Amino acid sequence: MNGSALWRVALATIIAIIPMGMTGPLIAVEMDRQGLDASAIGVYAALPFAAVLAMTWVVPRILHRIGTLRGFQLAIAVSALATVWATITRDYSAWCLAAVINGAAGALLWVAAEAVIAAHAPPERLGRITGLYQTALAAALAVGPLIPVVMGWTLGTAAPIAWACAVAAVVPVLGLSGVAREAGAPPRSLLRMVAVVPALAVLAATGGVFEAGLSTLGTVQALDAGAAETTAPAVAAAIALGSFAVQYPLGWAADRLPARQLARGSLVALILSALALPAALDWFALMLALAALWGAVGGGLYTLTMIRVGRETRDLGIASVAAAVIACYTTGSVVGPLIAGWAIDLAPRHGLALVLGTLATLALATVLWLERRVG
Repeated sequence: MNGSALWRVALATIIAIIPMGMTGPLIAVEMDRQGLDASAIGVYAALPFAAVLAMTWVVPRILHRIGTLRGFQLAIAVSALATVWATITRDYSAWCLAAVINGAAGALLWVAAEAVIAAHAPPERLGRITGLYQTALAAALAVGPLIPVVMGWTLGTAAPIAWACAVAAVVPVLGLSGVAREAGAPPRSLLRMVAVVPALAVLAATGGVFEAGLSTLGTVQALDAGAAETTAPAVAAAIALGSFAVQYPLGWAADRLPARQLARGSLVALILSALALPAALDWFALMLALAALWGAVGGGLYTLTMIRVGRETRDLGIASVAAAVIACYTTGSVVGPLIAGWAIDLAPRHGLALVLGTLATLALATVLWLERRVG
């Protein structure tokens, strides 16, 4: 694949992220306005990630059979339709179904784009290129929820912008051809890939909990703490901005420092953030700072994992390993809103902090044990 095709695929992915980041928090606000509790909103927030998780079992085989480009183009088109539908409906069941469709399409898009970056970026610059790509993705995630906050838009007033972005995402890959079917090792079992790289699996899952998994429920926590409906989505924007700020510097550092050490320090930072969360409920600025840290560290753990995939697992088949890492990240993204919603309902002030601190501590202990066990 030539460099132009690689970056056109990356650009389409980045544009497609904007309406997803824009509509998720706004739909959560609309659900809250309708009187739905945090657990129900958590189920909605988990559904697209659950669909991604289900699809990762078959995505490597789909891409191997029909080709990376064809699968990517199909995913972009279906995602655009699901996004338009989600902004039109005001029914909880329809929102949930649109989330499932968007998630299934997102799995094809996600694995294809990550596999292209990991397989075709020069090894000596893989960290910086991966960091730059993840920075662009984080910027798109930040722009999505930030624009409605700045403009004071509701779901209805933001809908036309979401439609335009969803359609624009299709444009970069129109007329693009010549991307071959997945090369290298044939597709392998998802569970087998997880067993081969267990420490990476734990890191990816933890990143999913703190970055994607807290985007919607962080907004709900802010609402419960007294934030206004027009400012609460700033939590989701802060998560995305934190991820945006750290990706390229982290990729640069990963070209020079051991990725394992960077990941361990990230987990310690997450533990400390959980300890500070109860105080943030009385100080919205601190809530935003913690959200930015969740995005920076959660997104950073995923980036570090994908850098190691590109460097250490080429003989296993990049698409298969990338799908396994994405499945683990997505598992964290599914578990995150479910347990966060349950924790907020059970103990509004301390529940979320207790759950997040426990998860981060267990992740650090598990990674240390796994890395020591494999040498």
